Amino acid sequence: MSFWLCSGAQAAKVPHKPAMLSRPVCSFIYVVSCRCRNDSEAALTRRLSNFSAIMKKSYGEGMNQSNRLMPIRRFSEGGLKINQLRILVALQQLGQVYRVADALHVTQPAISKQLRELENITGVSLFRRAGNRIEFTVMGERLARRAGEILQQLTNAEVEIAALAQGVSGTVAIGTVTTAAQVLVPQAIRRFRELAPGARIKLHEGPADGLLEMLEEGKLDVVVARGTEKDGPPSTQSTVLSHDPLVLCSGLHHPLAGHRELGWGELATTGWIVPSIGSLAYKALARLLQEKQIALDVAVESMSLTTNVAMLDSSELVCLLPLSYARRLVLEHRIVMLPVATDGLLAQVSAHWKADSDNPLTLIMTDSLIECGKAL
Repeated sequence: MSFWLCSGAQAAKVPHKPAMLSRPVCSFIYVVSCRCRNDSEAALTRRLSNFSAIMKKSYGEGMNQSNRLMPIRRFSEGGLKINQLRILVALQQLGQVYRVADALHVTQPAISKQLRELENITGVSLFRRAGNRIEFTVMGERLARRAGEILQQLTNAEVEIAALAQGVSGTVAIGTVTTAAQVLVPQAIRRFRELAPGARIKLHEGPADGLLEMLEEGKLDVVVARGTEKDGPPSTQSTVLSHDPLVLCSGLHHPLAGHRELGWGELATTGWIVPSIGSLAYKALARLLQEKQIALDVAVESMSLTTNVAMLDSSELVCLLPLSYARRLVLEHRIVMLPVATDGLLAQVSAHWKADSDNPLTLIMTDSLIECGKAL
């Protein structure tokens, strides 16, 4: 089955393969496929017109008048070249075609030709003239940013492959918060050792703020911390590794351990094992309890999850544990996860590293973290 996605007099015939299309297109095709048999031609035309308006609003000023629909899969099938991405990034940095030509040691007409081909491939306007300079449209800015990311990934891959082929050795220093040190980091280290058996790892454990300072000072190569990817210093690159929220746990014999349902009010008189006062995890816990109107009764301040689990077994205290670690302990019949919603507390675990790092082991370690984070 095929549908005609139209804008005015223009139309593009698109095969009905929703898995290959963007979400707005898939949603539209689904609606049409469900209703088109019973609709009049006028009703179907109205739906097509509404879809055209949505696409125009989504893609904004970059839409060509002659081609208002972003071509499906044109990047992969239109012959997009790595060299075109390099030209795009250089133009964003230098602003003028002749400067790009000088920097890349090619002629200006060759640069202009590649830019025209880029617009033909994407089907949208990427640039506009502003005197002697070329300015990017919104779509051009977005494509240039993505192009820079792609080129950086290719550079990283080149460094990694060369390092692995040469049997890389050396040292990588990784810092981790306590709540990421139980599951994710050990798995990533094991994967790293498979890729670079001749390398040495130095592991530091501590609060996020201190680790990120050490990263900024060059004392660490990679930091694993909780929070969003925007929490790192400006000179770092970051990525989210996994979604692993902190959950509330108790020992098997805690008075609340047998409850199938539990409200925050029932924790009003409970003693807590808390992270170091002033740490990111402590502040997040304090905010959560303030929202739930529960007073925080600090019984023990501790950064050792191993010790915390042992204390749960021998007391009526509660504490926060990472979900990935808590699940393992529940299966071992060592703790109970209390049925209280922690609202995804500090759920994102992120990796941070220096953007200008020349240590190939840093790239291998970050890739190992990303791979293991996806598997959690």
